[in-house]
Amino acid sequence: NLEAHGSSPVWCVRSEWGIKNRIRDFLCKVDRELIVFCRSPDLLIEHKAEMKKVVGLSIKVDKKEKFEGLGFEILEMKEGAERFFKDSIIDGISNRIDALMIADGRSSIVVGTMGGERLAIIIKLPVIAMLQKAVWESMV
Repeated sequence: NLEAHGSSPVWCVRSEWGIKNRIRDFLCKVDRELIVFCRSPDLLIEHKAEMKKVVGLSIKVDKKEKFEGLGFEILEMKEGAERFFKDSIIDGISNRIDALMIADGRSSIVVGTMGGERLAIIIKLPVIAMLQKAVWESMV
């Protein structure tokens, strides 16, 4: 059973207000496990209250020192894992992933920038969440 927004299990949110609200909604629906990769402490600060309510919270970051003092248990991804999240240029368009959140192995949200535009991609496909989780686990 796919819970989809409209008729699609994948959609994109482009406004900053929409992104924040979609993340908040996403976090409030986590039942047992939230896996987070994050490059910006701002995202964790903004959504700290919702994240603190999650029992099975695991956070990995690119550089641990940027996240000190936030009150979260944080792991730094192993050397070499940055290849999964490095900034890239594809077809002349710059791309950056700032965060990836996977909820209960069923859905995910990717927050980043594409061609200078900030956006969030919501994916409610368990097979994609499973693949994203496998990448996340390889960063330990």
